[in-house]
Amino acid sequence: MSVKDTLLAVSGLLGGNSGGGGGGGEAVLVNKTVSANGTYLPSADNADGYKKVVVNVPTPTPTLTTKTITANGTYAASSDNADGYSSVTVAVPEPVDGLIAGTWPSGAVSTAATGTLRAYAFYNNTAMTAFSGPNISSVGNYAFYGNTALSVVHLPEVETVGESAFQYAHVEYLVLPSCHTLGAISVKGSSNHKVLKALDLGGEITDSSQGIRGTYVFGDRGIQFNTVILRSGAVVPLVNTNSFNGTAFYTGLGPSTIYVPQALIDAYTNATNWSTVIARTNVTIAAIEGSVYETQYADGTPIA
Repeated sequence: MSVKDTLLAVSGLLGGNSGGGGGGGEAVLVNKTVSANGTYLPSADNADGYKKVVVNVPTPTPTLTTKTITANGTYAASSDNADGYSSVTVAVPEPVDGLIAGTWPSGAVSTAATGTLRAYAFYNNTAMTAFSGPNISSVGNYAFYGNTALSVVHLPEVETVGESAFQYAHVEYLVLPSCHTLGAISVKGSSNHKVLKALDLGGEITDSSQGIRGTYVFGDRGIQFNTVILRSGAVVPLVNTNSFNGTAFYTGLGPSTIYVPQALIDAYTNATNWSTVIARTNVTIAAIEGSVYETQYADGTPIA
């Protein structure tokens, strides 16, 4: 065996779970970085799906470049072999977070899980039509990415939504009563994913790091995305005006409205980046008070 060969032994990958392949897509796990000899145990909540990963680095130990394992596959060495590996092959088990049991869920899915819905939880699931997680507090990166059958989500306690979390998902009304932060391209669409009609964001802004973050948050959702409701008693920070590129708030091809508390209309009109969006053709800012959204969310659900 060459001194640059590495043996990767993965034992007890599935534990008591018989596993099974993903019926509608492949699970992508939390990154695990292999950088030296040693045993790598799973995190306390087992969210990464590994029971144990053991890595043996050849002797004499080369100066390694860390190698990140994110999915099934073979990871070839860089051209100069600086990382010391000839190749690393990883077999990744199905997730063990209780939300997926061997195959991608289909139809309407409900969970009593608490805390964070982990990154990539339902990545490219094209069979799930509705998701309810009344106790989930945050949505990880890419959690619902590519969910083209998903039309309804119920996430009343979610406060933060990660990068690309709903990218290409076919949700018509994204109603997040407690949410104060949306990550970059978190709700982005494309020419084949122009389904979103309205965003209803209800979380209170308490820090300048919150708000609509990054770039292209709603990019390319089309002109039917024409309603945004922002219920916070403070102005929701908008980091970049291109968050609305490719929507009714950007093109000016159709009427679009931003609903905010009456007391904040002037503040939004003059706020950084919001002032640019509001000044565009056919974009209107209006008070929530007295509108249909005063007593119901954008999807028609009455406000308790």
